Amino acid sequence: MVPIPLRELIALVAAHPAELVAAAVILVALACLGITSKSQRRRTTARDPQRAFPAHIRRACFERVGGRCEYSGMLPFLRCRAAAAHADHFIPWSKGGASTLENAVASCARHNLRKSATMPSRAMRRRVRRGRSGLSTSRQVGARYGEPAEALR
Repeated sequence: MVPIPLRELIALVAAHPAELVAAAVILVALACLGITSKSQRRRTTARDPQRAFPAHIRRACFERVGGRCEYSGMLPFLRCRAAAAHADHFIPWSKGGASTLENAVASCARHNLRKSATMPSRAMRRRVRRGRSGLSTSRQVGARYGEPAEALR
């Protein structure tokens, strides 16, 4: 940054007052947008205090599906043949998904890393629900909890 002598700066402002006002308005608008975007990123829902699945939930998740990945294979109507290596949050933890058995999905590393923190599509929810048919769960697949104490149950 090149320092500008004070006399030259005053002369520049006196010669172009409209540009100075426009620049000030733009700077204030950008500052307001920056403040607004940060406040909008804050969570509006409670977050499960524990991100990782406890060992007993992880084991139950893998046993429930026979140790195979629950996501689709090469064809959408076939299940992936890979062994389950990860317990994945069906509704991502970053989007309010709980670390409960109902929200746990056994997945291979490829599917878990590809899904990342995206919300599952309606078709994906249907496929996982269909794959779990006949299994008893107390909630719907990927259900969210309402109270923070509920996540600890």
